[in-house]
Amino acid sequence: DGRDGSGAAGVSTESYTAYSGGLLNILACTESATVTLRPKFTGENFVFENASFKDVGTRCGDGTKDVTLYFKIGNSALHNSADPKYTNGDIVKCVYQIPLLATWGNPQFTATNAATTCSTVANPSVTFRLNDIYTADFTNRVGFEIYAR
Repeated sequence: DGRDGSGAAGVSTESYTAYSGGLLNILACTESATVTLRPKFTGENFVFENASFKDVGTRCGDGTKDVTLYFKIGNSALHNSADPKYTNGDIVKCVYQIPLLATWGNPQFTATNAATTCSTVANPSVTFRLNDIYTADFTNRVGFEIYAR
């Protein structure tokens, strides 16, 4: 925020933020976004089916960006015990390529189960899909980031 150095607070522009004489490159394509996670009932449990995005800046639709969703797995009994893809306390990372702007609708785009690759941060070599994540296993803590490939 620039308050701990000399000079004024930070000044933001589209491509950088100045902090009291220093510059921090920030090449964000959007200021904010709205994410809606959709569950699906399997007959026994709920899993994630997809994630829809809206209110995303159009600069993100240039064909060079990915969105990554992060799910924090809880420490209670896991529901994925038959074929575990993650363990207690893991952070699951799911990556989806943002489509070109010309294909966006309403919602702007949806990270589908088939097009989203997930892994744990601790073991990125083992991949799985959104529908391998049980809604009861995560801690209601989810984050996301959009970045250039």
